[in-house]
Amino acid sequence: MAKVYVAGCEEKIQDLLAFFLREEGMEVETFAARDELLEHLIKSEADLLILDSAIADKDGFELIKTIRRHHELPIILLAAQDSDYELVTAFAAGVDDYFAKPFSPLKLTLQAKAILSRQYGANRRSDKLIYGGLALSPKSRSAFYQGQIIELTKTEFKLLKYLLERKEEAVARKDLLTEVWGYEDIVETRAADDTVKRLRKKLKAAQAPIYIETIWGYGFKLTKNN
Repeated sequence: MAKVYVAGCEEKIQDLLAFFLREEGMEVETFAARDELLEHLIKSEADLLILDSAIADKDGFELIKTIRRHHELPIILLAAQDSDYELVTAFAAGVDDYFAKPFSPLKLTLQAKAILSRQYGANRRSDKLIYGGLALSPKSRSAFYQGQIIELTKTEFKLLKYLLERKEEAVARKDLLTEVWGYEDIVETRAADDTVKRLRKKLKAAQAPIYIETIWGYGFKLTKNN
C-alpha cells in the first residue's frame, strides 16, 4: 500500500484529500506543521508528498529544497493561486506537479495515482536501491551517499543489500547467516555481528543518516537515524 503524506493544508481540504486518497487504497498521514513533517520523513519513508505552499516558505521554497537534499519522493505542490512565478519557482525547487487552488480533489487523486504508478515502474526498471539518500547498485556492486562512494567488501555489500531490501523490518540473524553467508545450519558465529560493526563505521564515516539497529536476541534492522 502506497503511503502518502499531506502537509500544511487547511483542515477541510486535508480531510477531503485524505478521503479521496484512502478511497483509492492509499495510506494517508496528515501534518499541520513543517517540523512535524520533517521529523516523520526522517523516521519513515513515504511514497508521495502533497504539500501546501503555505508551509513551503516564501523564501524560494526552502522546505522543498531541504526535503530534496535527503529524499527522492515525488512532491505535489498545492498553490494559493495560479501564478507563473510560483510555478517556475516550485519546479526549480524540485516539485513534480503543481495544482493551483481551487482544484478538483478527484483530479489530484488521479494524478497522485499516475505518479505513484510511474514511480513503481521506474523503481522496478532501476537497478538501484535507494533509502534515506543511500543508493546501492547491485549491477555495479557499488554504494553511494550524496555522490560519495562507500567502499564495501563483497560480504558487506551483500549484507547491506539484504537489509536494504527489508528496510525498517527486523531481520533474523539466522536468516542473514543463511542468505548472506550460505550457512545451511544454525552455527555459533560472530560473522554477522562483526560485519554489521564494520558497516556501521563506514556508514557513519560517509555521514549517511542510516543505522543498523541490533534487535537483541533476534537480529538487526536497517533504519534512519533519529
